[in-house]
Amino acid sequence: MESTHKHYTKIAILFYILFLLVLLEIFSYIYIRCCFNLVLPSSSDIVEGLEPDWLERYYETTYDRELGWRPRPNASGRQKNSAGQSWQWATNKYGARRNQKFPASLTPYIATFGDSFTFGDEVGDNETWQYFLSIILNADVANYGVGGYGTDQAYLRFNKKIRQGLTPKIAVLSIYEDNYKRILNRFRPFFNPETGLKLGFKPRADVDRFGKLRILESPLKEPVYDPQKLIEIIEASREGDFWASFLPHSEFPFFLNLLRAAQIGLCNGYPSIPTCKSATQPTWNSLKIQSIMGAIIFEFVRICESNNIAPVILFVSLQKSPPYSMFVNKLRKEIFAKDISVIDFSESPSFDASKIRVSPTAATHFSPYGNKLLAEYIAQQLSAAKPN
Repeated sequence: MESTHKHYTKIAILFYILFLLVLLEIFSYIYIRCCFNLVLPSSSDIVEGLEPDWLERYYETTYDRELGWRPRPNASGRQKNSAGQSWQWATNKYGARRNQKFPASLTPYIATFGDSFTFGDEVGDNETWQYFLSIILNADVANYGVGGYGTDQAYLRFNKKIRQGLTPKIAVLSIYEDNYKRILNRFRPFFNPETGLKLGFKPRADVDRFGKLRILESPLKEPVYDPQKLIEIIEASREGDFWASFLPHSEFPFFLNLLRAAQIGLCNGYPSIPTCKSATQPTWNSLKIQSIMGAIIFEFVRICESNNIAPVILFVSLQKSPPYSMFVNKLRKEIFAKDISVIDFSESPSFDASKIRVSPTAATHFSPYGNKLLAEYIAQQLSAAKPN
């Protein structure tokens, strides 16, 4: 009788443990699905929300087989910025952002490449730093920036435009403080689960064993409408994408993924905790990051010099002490013995992090004032770099 009682006691304990585990899993499922934005959506969740009309518009207006995405020539749009103000943009026949002071041309004085801080997100066409710089220099400054771009994509777009006949006197490769994260990414939602680029597949830069730049092509080779095929492509893009394995997933077991999310959140604030090695993001000081960025910059400079174009590397940040400072110093001292212009906006005497943003309380883009200060600083640095 006593053994029977012990037997039922063990069954009850196992039942309660199982019950608690089920409750934890249900709670974790609800919390991840409803309240947490640090978790990757599943491939099926991503594809499930893509309507045929949306796919058609995306492939027609945004998709690019080589670059991942880009604005189409002669396109335009109107949006609200982080301060609640309306702003609009337009591109010319070559796909550069329109500058009404100068006609569209493949022979601008300066051509600029980069991400949304280059494109001028959140401000109008006549409020970008390229517009202000063109006024200061009284010369055409072409804006080939694209929102969401990694430095690898910016370099590839530069290379593509050169092949298409672009011949500026100066080419600027602009690098935002967060760009080091994007060069580790092949599918935009793996890096930013809340992105509007739900099919943001991209090429990814890497280096071979000799330190030479190599490019992993975008996983999306052509427009695909079949949901199952899209899921397969998303799954295949996990290979070579750092964020696909780093961030927790919105899938079973939800409790373990929730614990992973909590660990990442804690370690971002306290990276010195011994258990945080696997939950700490790479930084500008990582040798892998520096080798890839260095290889991209080296190839950008090489193409510039082979086409008699003066290369400029521009670093932009929203903070006075940016995380890339050590890399910039290394770039100036070690990577190039020759005279290559490396401009860091945070070094400007006029730089004021509280005044250069569209919204002073959020990590947004440069305001018209911030873009004007940047243009003035670039003009000063270009003037100082000219030979006597």
